[in-house]
Amino acid sequence: MTLGELATACGATLRGPADAEVRGVTHRAQAVEAGVVFAALPGLRHHGVEFAAEARERGAVAILSDRDPGRATAWLSAPAPRRAAALAEFVFEMAQRLDKVPHMRRARDRLRGVVIFRHRALV
Repeated sequence: MTLGELATACGATLRGPADAEVRGVTHRAQAVEAGVVFAALPGLRHHGVEFAAEARERGAVAILSDRDPGRATAWLSAPAPRRAAALAEFVFEMAQRLDKVPHMRRARDRLRGVVIFRHRALV
């Protein structure tokens, strides 16, 4: 799945390369590996964007947040970052599962279309 596809599926605006390959989504900066999107969510005491530098050092392909993490990284801008992160994780996991079965690739593409359509209908 590409960063552009993930941005569309979760209703985020992308600043960065749309063709970058995504290998996962996480909200823990310590769990970030190369190609993973870091969901920088607001917390009670800290905002996840405070850990964006650590996520970048670990190889994050992009930061999903309501706050700008800086010009040095790709940013998935979402006004409701928790909702966008949940959608991104769901779509990514379902696409990964459907990719494992060759005859289910068409279903994966339909799933992306349904999620994108429903998201746009709700907004």
